[in-house]
Amino acid sequence: MKKLTLLLILMVLSINVWAEWTAVTKSSDNNITSYVDLQSIRKKGSKVKIWDLTDLKTAQAFNNVSYLSSVSHYEYDCSEETQQLLDFYAYSENMGLGETVNVQNNIKDEATTIKPGSIGETTFNVACSKKTKEKVVNNTQKYVWSLLYKADDINSYFDKSTIKRNGNVVTFATMLDMNELQSGKNGTYYSYITKTEVNCGNLTYRNFNAEVKSAHMGEGKTIEIIGVPENNSGTSFPKENILYKQFCTN
Repeated sequence: MKKLTLLLILMVLSINVWAEWTAVTKSSDNNITSYVDLQSIRKKGSKVKIWDLTDLKTAQAFNNVSYLSSVSHYEYDCSEETQQLLDFYAYSENMGLGETVNVQNNIKDEATTIKPGSIGETTFNVACSKKTKEKVVNNTQKYVWSLLYKADDINSYFDKSTIKRNGNVVTFATMLDMNELQSGKNGTYYSYITKTEVNCGNLTYRNFNAEVKSAHMGEGKTIEIIGVPENNSGTSFPKENILYKQFCTN
């Protein structure tokens, strides 16, 4: 029994240590952001297993215990268009961090039909897509967004496949997703996509040509294109910044 308990604890820890969460969708009320670990996809015939993470802006309660995020293991039947929950872990903090407040393994619930327009349908489309993992994940974008940092009012993402290095300079595509609707010159927006340049030599960064989008996660209509002069000197950042840790230490 002790060995089994230890194995389950190690399993929970390994999910969060090794998973690379890629954002796939956000709920209409902005309370839920859904991520998947593309590396966890396992296919056998028409069935696919995948790990996903649900991140909440407002805590939910389960058995009188509140949690801000959960990690789930699903099996999808791509032919029957059904889903079955296999394992579930709930956490006290966002992004699968903090205390593990609920664990359910080897869930025996019957498979259920995918609900159109649901977050589960988005994960189903990712898991059952015949496209390669490096291609389209979001419905209307060519990017695969990975979380860079999370703040109270804004989340920042980057696309690993766009990273280019030239000496001390690193460039990549960035997407900023706002929690609240913003007002721009040509309308309201929730997110924008831009090119970011990080100079690891003088510890500065700058952005170019922001594409402002009407919906979350870089989706929706393009509201406007904001051109940023390429002769701007950039903004300095310390070595403790996530930009240095993510792009200047590899």
